Amino acid sequence: MKAIPQMVQILDDHTEKNLNQKKWDGKLLWFLSQSLVAIDDDNWLEHLVRVVLERIRYFSDEEEEKGFLYKFFGFTLRTSRNTKLVKIMISSILQTAHEELQDREGIAVALRVVSVKHLTVVLDQLQVYNAVLTDKDSLAILKLMKEHQQREWGLVCNTIYLSYSKIILVSNGAIFMHLDAILALTLQHYRDCIVEKDKNLKLDFLNALTTLTHPLSSQNVNFRLQFPHKLEIVTLMRELIKVEPLNFISSSIRQKAMSIVTDFRKLRPLLEVEERIELLRTSCKSVLCLPPTDVLQKEAPSPKETQAYVDLFRETLQSLRRLMEALIVEMPTRIQNCLEFLDTWLNSQKDNECERAMWCAARILGFTAKMNNFETEIEFTCLGRLVRLLALHCRDPVDNICFLSSQAVYNLYCILLQQKKMGRKQQGLWEEEEGKPEVYSANVFYNNISEIAKASAEYCTQIQLTTLVLTAMEGLTDSRAKASLAAAQLMGAVMEERGREMIKIEEVVEGLMERLNMQLEPSTKEETLRAMCSLAGNNAHIVVPCCSTGPSLGIEPIWPCGSCLAPGGKPQSMYCSCSQTSWKSSTLERRRRRWPPSRWRRGTN
Repeated sequence: MKAIPQMVQILDDHTEKNLNQKKWDGKLLWFLSQSLVAIDDDNWLEHLVRVVLERIRYFSDEEEEKGFLYKFFGFTLRTSRNTKLVKIMISSILQTAHEELQDREGIAVALRVVSVKHLTVVLDQLQVYNAVLTDKDSLAILKLMKEHQQREWGLVCNTIYLSYSKIILVSNGAIFMHLDAILALTLQHYRDCIVEKDKNLKLDFLNALTTLTHPLSSQNVNFRLQFPHKLEIVTLMRELIKVEPLNFISSSIRQKAMSIVTDFRKLRPLLEVEERIELLRTSCKSVLCLPPTDVLQKEAPSPKETQAYVDLFRETLQSLRRLMEALIVEMPTRIQNCLEFLDTWLNSQKDNECERAMWCAARILGFTAKMNNFETEIEFTCLGRLVRLLALHCRDPVDNICFLSSQAVYNLYCILLQQKKMGRKQQGLWEEEEGKPEVYSANVFYNNISEIAKASAEYCTQIQLTTLVLTAMEGLTDSRAKASLAAAQLMGAVMEERGREMIKIEEVVEGLMERLNMQLEPSTKEETLRAMCSLAGNNAHIVVPCCSTGPSLGIEPIWPCGSCLAPGGKPQSMYCSCSQTSWKSSTLERRRRRWPPSRWRRGTN
């Protein structure tokens, strides 16, 4: 028994003030376990456990010794080989008071310690105790006054889920064989609860459930295991989010619900596409549609709670961001789904909705870029539309939206660049470009449409390039001068960069001419005309005939003189390089008679 002299020496060398209580408690509990194994007397052990339980009830909640006694109880019971005794004593400790957090945590710690040797017994007894939440015949909670029933239900629920969470942390994966049954119980607890469901009960349930699901997010789960009830819980969380009001935020229900779904990211099965879509649609609408922060502050019942409302909204927005990241982790190739659901709010005329959506877009694109998991190609089938959407906001009247947009564009560029690197490395072609300094940054893209177009156009296919131009064209008639000008500049920059590779050119020209006949802002009209020139400079044989047969714009191209014609009689551009004049006011019919396309022959004036 060398342990006893060593422990006595520790007490001799330390005083009450400098003794490391945590280490000392650990030595006592270890010594207890070794001693009980050596004694090997279940009758004596049963008596000891009952005495410890009585002492737990005797101590007040403020005393530190109470927490140690809960551990003492657990370590003592863990050494028993009498299953019947273990069941009886677990049932007894679950019946003790759990009004205070110290008691609930103490019970959970005791069960965690016992579960190391008696996992199945502990889980069975917890399941028996679970009935108090759903069995109306037991009347354990219903005997209380009505105003106390919901609180008691929440406390019991918290004790149970806290116990499960602590067992998960020490089970070394053994509990995962029982996890789906536990998830089934959590569903039953809410759907069949014996007390009235209101906002407070929802919060109590979600707070308790969070203590259970949060440890799951840090566990290495065997992906071969399936937990079908995960999908039912996700559906329940979506239902809770959906019924939350859109005109104010007064509770953390939606924030807790999204966090719980996020905690499930490592559990299988994965969400089906339809379920992901519905979850994203519900969550985005519930958070992004909330009123501006200043309005939320006014809704606070007192000045003291004003900041609490703002903090609650920020936490809720962060939960939405984490939820979207979790869905990306599940299926990295489907990041486009997340971005598509932000489209409505990125196009919103309400600055607060647009700013929140852009914040989410920047964050999830940045998260994806840092994953460095590009072995499976991430598809952006709507890349042109996405670039247009992000780029135009780089000229938004709200400065923070401009800043967030530049961040989002840069993160998207990094993803595309990483995919290009991966592809070229597989071909053995990238090494020659290693070590070159980075050309672009978020600062370069800030308020700079031309650089965005230059960087993004490289990665667009011909159809994506055309989609980018056609969707940007829609913004020419925007009532906001900055937005319409940005649309024109984006078109011009793209056409200048890759105009020769455009398709559907007739459709583009027709759309441009139609909008040039509208009342555009002068600066927007000028940029649009420049875009037309850039397009014609690369595709004159298509553009010029379209212009000559299209509607009169009141301004039209000067047909080129003979010296400016390309070989074969086709004009090199929409302007005469001799006069350096690109556009001149006149009537289309007069110009057509003066220089019809049939006379385009090299060297003819």
